[in-house]
Amino acid sequence: MAADILELLEPEERSALLQEDKKAPSSEPEEKKAKPSQSDILLSIIEHCRLFHDELQEPYAQIKVHSHYEVWPIRSSTFKRWLVGRFYKLTSKGCNSDAVNQALNVADAKA
Repeated sequence: MAADILELLEPEERSALLQEDKKAPSSEPEEKKAKPSQSDILLSIIEHCRLFHDELQEPYAQIKVHSHYEVWPIRSSTFKRWLVGRFYKLTSKGCNSDAVNQALNVADAKA
């Protein structure tokens, strides 16, 4: 598990993921492991949002911002900017629009 992704998580989420990593040892050497795709990284960020939909089946994400929570439509430019910003904070790189759209489609389906 990438240490940068772990920094975004709440303490209880972080410890749960670390416990999962300890339970599943890898048989491959560290240098042969596949690098996660941009979509995978974006999806790992989205996993820490609470996804839901309203009575009209519009998907939303609840996101922790500093000391409070905010709710944004998944297809809003605000949520997309937040997601791309988190990706940049983790990787110091931008991500392509296909990866963002794939991640938003999955989030939409999960909500």
